[in-house]
Amino acid sequence: MVSDPHLLRSRGQLVLRMACVNVASLLPGACGLREREMAMRVARGAGRGRLVRHAVRRRRVGALRGTLGVRLAAVGIPRCDVLGRAVGRGEEVQSIGGS
Repeated sequence: MVSDPHLLRSRGQLVLRMACVNVASLLPGACGLREREMAMRVARGAGRGRLVRHAVRRRRVGALRGTLGVRLAAVGIPRCDVLGRAVGRGEEVQSIGGS
């Protein structure tokens, strides 16, 4: 049970920052893999148009994922504020797997 709303919020921010750092550290590796993938596609005879279509498709999927993340955050943040207010009033809040 967490009794301090500021502690609860700071823990949430810490988790989000750690997730951002993890994603940022994965990006350079993903770029190297894409270079190899494009080189393989060229070697197998893919034309310039096909490579561009593939790249655009990947960008669209990434944008859709980002949009989904923003919408999920827009729904989740107000719920976290309600949870923080409940803890601030002294109500007991149990963790998801806790007793």
